[in-house]
Amino acid sequence: MRKNSLKQGFTLTLFAVTMTATANLYAANTDAGSKFYLRDKEFNLKDALRFKSTEGNFSLRLGGRLHADTARFMSDNKHRLNTRSRDSKFRRARLFVSGKAFADWRYRVEYDFASKRNFRIKSAWVGYKGFKRLTLRAGNMLEPFSLENMTSSNNTTFMERGLPKAFSPGYKVGTTVNTYGDNWSAAAGLFNGNIRNGKNEGWGTVLRLTAVPVKSRHRLLHVGAAVEYREPKTVNYGTRPEANLARKLVKTGTLHDVDHTVTVGLEAAVVYDSFSLQGEYMRVSVARKKRRSNPDFSGWYVYGSWFLTGEHRRYNTKKGAFKSIRPKSSYGAWELAARYSAVDLENSGITGGEEKDITLGINWYPNRNLRFMLNYVRVDAGPDRRGRNESPDIIQMRGQLVF
Repeated sequence: MRKNSLKQGFTLTLFAVTMTATANLYAANTDAGSKFYLRDKEFNLKDALRFKSTEGNFSLRLGGRLHADTARFMSDNKHRLNTRSRDSKFRRARLFVSGKAFADWRYRVEYDFASKRNFRIKSAWVGYKGFKRLTLRAGNMLEPFSLENMTSSNNTTFMERGLPKAFSPGYKVGTTVNTYGDNWSAAAGLFNGNIRNGKNEGWGTVLRLTAVPVKSRHRLLHVGAAVEYREPKTVNYGTRPEANLARKLVKTGTLHDVDHTVTVGLEAAVVYDSFSLQGEYMRVSVARKKRRSNPDFSGWYVYGSWFLTGEHRRYNTKKGAFKSIRPKSSYGAWELAARYSAVDLENSGITGGEEKDITLGINWYPNRNLRFMLNYVRVDAGPDRRGRNESPDIIQMRGQLVF
């Protein structure tokens, strides 16, 4: 399995390098009057992989991401996190095609070679943008829930999202409507199960609202709330200790005879020049039949970051999420970050465990296409899902290519 992932990741990297070299060569040999002439401008990999018709009604863009992770596990004497003290793998190895057709229609198809077989299809949707400030989509996509969830993995501050990720819905098949204003956004959707093997996880509906009462070039205040109602037959909540190469220390196991679930999320973020703060709280209530218990589970996180080189976090009002960093110098951008997160999966007779993590991070952005990340995670699971107290340490690194 790991050999196949390495081959697929190498193929993806080779594709990106080849496309970059070809685009540079093409730009260097094109007439100065051409719109593709880039010799005297900074080369833009995103533009090099974009194609459009003369009238602009049709376009196609090729892109992808490669996230290569390695981790070392300490104080894990019984190998509860991983059977090895060190491990490496490709976290993501994705290719996508996106664009527009007939002026008002949008599409995106994304495939992840590094995911398990039944989870490899990510985005696969068609959208309509013929209405002013309104977009309709249908297909497989992320449910609009949670600030961290809606921020691309290319742009999250840490290698992995916080412990409350256990309650984020993820990718589902459905339809959404999105609208926005100068300082707000709203998204609503109706979803069924995941695209994998046609498995039915019960229909659900979700609503997310965000507002930006303060917004200037280097100042931002974001607040938001989301709620999801779903009617699955079973549920299973769990989360890894903010390291994808580690096993889950806390998880509920499968809960049967579920009537419905209600998940609520609150979110806030502040950007002040090079400093930022972000936090979220999530709670899920599980209503079950046949006189079974009705547990409530919750989690939250808060973190801060600081760009030593003077950059600031950039924000997308339409999506209500953060976007990529733009390094200010040829030496790239450097960022320090710290996070505290917690999750509680113990309630009403369900003993899924409790966990609290402290994560410290250093990020280096040489340019807009590359990022190198170093995370230290101090794990405190007490008790874990087996009733034991676990306090391992994790050091992990990531090399990231985005094109």
